[in-house]
Amino acid sequence: GLLAGLNGRVTQVYPVENVDHSPVRYTMNPTEQVRTMVAIEESGWELLSIYHSHPNGPATPSATDLARAYYPEVVYIILSPDKRGVWLVKGFNLSEDGAVEVYFEINSD
Repeated sequence: GLLAGLNGRVTQVYPVENVDHSPVRYTMNPTEQVRTMVAIEESGWELLSIYHSHPNGPATPSATDLARAYYPEVVYIILSPDKRGVWLVKGFNLSEDGAVEVYFEINSD
């Protein structure tokens, strides 16, 4: 899905269907993705993050994630369970050169 907002603060969460329906690969539904990008722009927001899960781990970018890092200015969030089943949430700046983990804060304000 996509996260949008201003000044690094998320205002809106946009879930987008994974048309691959796979636990190891994702492709956003193109119609939903375009509709969401238009909604973000019309709202005057910025695309801040792209999120997806790695249900079988790890909470680090895969080779596919790096190859599909089309928006280097956003934080890519990966959710994945640890060995105890507790879900980890990690963020990365991705580029063809690799991944750099970034700090972000989740709050309900």
